[in-house]
Amino acid sequence: MTDLYPDEEGHISDGLVIGFCKAVDSIELHEAVALGSTGVSGFVSVKAASADGDAVGIALKSASAGDVIPVCFYGVVKVVAGATITTGQMCMNDALGTYILPIPNIPDTTAADGWTNLIEFVGLCGTGTRNRLGIALQPASASGDEFLLLVGGIR
Repeated sequence: MTDLYPDEEGHISDGLVIGFCKAVDSIELHEAVALGSTGVSGFVSVKAASADGDAVGIALKSASAGDVIPVCFYGVVKVVAGATITTGQMCMNDALGTYILPIPNIPDTTAADGWTNLIEFVGLCGTGTRNRLGIALQPASASGDEFLLLVGGIR
């Protein structure tokens, strides 16, 4: 599939929300990143995402521990699918931070269990919540396919 995304590092257009963060471990280009728990003076710290749904952005440059890198918190980036994804589907990262997965449909909230699932997938509160990373702008027919993701584009 041709997605017309530039091959070089960076973003598609001006006006995207990009933050400069300090890496607390090794991070690869286009890897999903989570907030780091280590306090870093003057910077938000990020680490490679390590649990399903814990990412808050996508690294726009590779990094070693201590490097300052640009991170896309809102905008369009190229990512790699970890499963079949349809256009418009809400997505989250996998436990490796390498692949992007579709978020399962939220069940009807007609029972107490429905609320548990709603809290887990919407990330309202509590432990074990999963962050919605963004919305797929293109389909991915199989794991390993590249597609465009609108990071932070949550509906």
